[in-house]
Amino acid sequence: MPATIPQGTRVLTVGEITRAVKSLIEDSHPDVWVEGEVSNLARPASGHLYLTLKDEEAPLRTVVYRGVALRLRF
Repeated sequence: MPATIPQGTRVLTVGEITRAVKSLIEDSHPDVWVEGEVSNLARPASGHLYLTLKDEEAPLRTVVYRGVALRLRF
């Protein structure tokens, strides 16, 4: 049975919520460096890198796109 949406609630699309989160992060942290342990590294034929960056508190699933991955020095 579908959930009943309370009257007056604004329903966001996936794109809208993604843009809102992106804007919040970029506005509050314009230049970010993240440190953590790399795990679950996958390098498919596309050239992208898929990995999880994690620490003791949380994992962050990540994509490094091919153009950036080609410039990495490690």
